Amino acid sequence: MKRLMVLLVLVSAPLSLSAQELVSRKGFLIGLGPLAGYETSGLERFGGGLELRIGGAFNEETLLYYESSSFFTQRDGNEITQFDMQAKFQYFAWGNNYLDVGAGTSGGETCQNDVCSLSSVGFGFSGGAGHEFRLTQRFALSPEVTLNYRRLDGVNYFTGGILLHCGWYF
Repeated sequence: MKRLMVLLVLVSAPLSLSAQELVSRKGFLIGLGPLAGYETSGLERFGGGLELRIGGAFNEETLLYYESSSFFTQRDGNEITQFDMQAKFQYFAWGNNYLDVGAGTSGGETCQNDVCSLSSVGFGFSGGAGHEFRLTQRFALSPEVTLNYRRLDGVNYFTGGILLHCGWYF
């Protein structure tokens, strides 16, 4: 996965420089992307998932959006899903480099032998840093390093990962 991220960055860098007359970030944004990471405290497992972003920008530097993400892994024959629904704030601090923070609801589900149960609902926080490559006037590819914290049933879960967001500006 790490090699794929490096390859995508190397391929997209020249393309981002050639995009002319970029659509402003100000307005509506929708996007999704894959993520990969490692849960370090409760599960201690690698996993993967998806994220979805819908929101908008007040200006070229400031975005506010809803993000829904899921993290899937397995442990002891159980399929485990952790999910987040967060309000997020993203700030382009210098050029196309950005920082983001978010807070919202988190949950977890465990499945064994096709029988699933909602284990818990709690809260979560997240933060990240990334770089946006504008590949066309409206399309952007953004590799991001993320850190998520979830508190579910009195247990703390920390997940560090890599996200590849594919976004479309309207």
